[in-house]
Amino acid sequence: MVDLSDIAGSSAFVSMLRERVIEPIRNHSEGASTRIIIYGPPGTGKTFVAKAVAGEIGLGFKRLTPYDDAKELKSAAAYASRQTLVYFDELEWVNYRPVYMDALMMMPKDVLVVGATNHPWRVQYLTDQGFGCLVFQPEPDAQARAAIFNHAIGIAASKMDLRDLVELTKGYSASDIHHLCEWVSLGGHVDEGALETARGKYKTTQMDEWVAEAKANAEGLDKEAFRPLLEWLAQR
Repeated sequence: MVDLSDIAGSSAFVSMLRERVIEPIRNHSEGASTRIIIYGPPGTGKTFVAKAVAGEIGLGFKRLTPYDDAKELKSAAAYASRQTLVYFDELEWVNYRPVYMDALMMMPKDVLVVGATNHPWRVQYLTDQGFGCLVFQPEPDAQARAAIFNHAIGIAASKMDLRDLVELTKGYSASDIHHLCEWVSLGGHVDEGALETARGKYKTTQMDEWVAEAKANAEGLDKEAFRPLLEWLAQR
């Protein structure tokens, strides 16, 4: 089982998770939330982070998606346990599939529920329905991008100076970097030159489109609840 130590390179993000999510739950602090939304751009690893939170607390992990059949969703809600973190992927689908919302609302209050979404403007009303902890997960910073390159290309990374690549991939999501490295490895030659050449041809999957959508919806977001996102968007 993964835990927070497996979130490579993102020290500030991990510290925030410990402070806002892990420690309040571990210490049974007043106001500790069992309803959490992780939101941010696509491809940043929200599912992995939810698994790391479960591992850090010592819980099992149950992933639900809007594509699960109604019977499975109802069963998951009926048999939810305090020993398991229940993860609702693509949380915005509660607006479009009633049984997904039903499963969410049926979860016992003492079960830790984490929802993930790329579209927080579609689910901000859930803050009035018990989701008291919002976690913004942006694209990886320079430290995290270096760690992802090291993980993605393994031993080859030890022979490279990745600083230029880390700078050139600013704005890439974690999945973008992994896909870039996979693309290069298909050619059988992984070094700085090959990665840099490929980066010039590789277009990030959805980040630019997501930033545009987020900015278009920023005015309707709660300014305090979504302060990290709004501050991040102001720098783009």
